[in-house]
Amino acid sequence: MAHGGTAAGRVLEAALRPASVRWPRQQIPLPSRGYFWRAVAKEAGGEWDLREDLRPRNAFPVRLGWLHGVLQGQRLLRSGPRIELPSLLLASTTSDMGPVWRERMRERDAVLPIAPMRRAAAELCVDLEEALVEGGLHDVLLSPAPVRNEAYGRLGRWLEELSRREG
Repeated sequence: MAHGGTAAGRVLEAALRPASVRWPRQQIPLPSRGYFWRAVAKEAGGEWDLREDLRPRNAFPVRLGWLHGVLQGQRLLRSGPRIELPSLLLASTTSDMGPVWRERMRERDAVLPIAPMRRAAAELCVDLEEALVEGGLHDVLLSPAPVRNEAYGRLGRWLEELSRREG
């Protein structure tokens, strides 16, 4: 879902369509923030040794074709049938996507806002369980060890419950 919501996503998708067909690899000039890298990289105070070619400091460039494809895919998901398989939303309880780095971003999703993510998941999934983890990062399983352990525990309990339901 676009950061501005569904309506903003529709407008952006329509606006990007002609340019994304003609110049799909054209980079979109966006601010280079690198907050997620800063939260997880060992050299910045996180826990993980990251390879620059796989996880650059300032993320990969956003290209017209890629962004248009994401927005188109989101639109198709919203307009298609709901997902009937059991689904788990494993996410942080809070987000902070401010324009400047704050240390509290080490304990929040600094990439996507949580509330619209929860609404979108609830609209898409018939059988949804939420596992919101206090102190989680955008990729909850890269969060600090205590948070990560809680996330894996929640995931394990969800899988066990699924096994009992199916068994």
